[in-house]
Amino acid sequence: VADDALILITAEGKLLRSAREFLEAHRAWFAMDSWQLFVTPVEITEGADLGVAVLHLLYCENEVRQQSHLTLVFARRDGKWLMILDQNTPLR
Repeated sequence: VADDALILITAEGKLLRSAREFLEAHRAWFAMDSWQLFVTPVEITEGADLGVAVLHLLYCENEVRQQSHLTLVFARRDGKWLMILDQNTPLR
């Protein structure tokens, strides 16, 4: 993930703007073992310096089943691909 200019928009609409906040938000979630995530690609776009992935997610935790679209944007910076945007949009 990018150290600067990283944007995370959670399924709840919370906006986070740093790699530190991104990692903190995911650390506890990834430590849990009661969930599964099923991912299906919807659209992948690749350019010389920018890539976009739109994914369909099915999140399962105990009796909870939630579907969403996840959009990830990657930019090439100094020869490395870094994630600069992570937006999760719930499907209702």
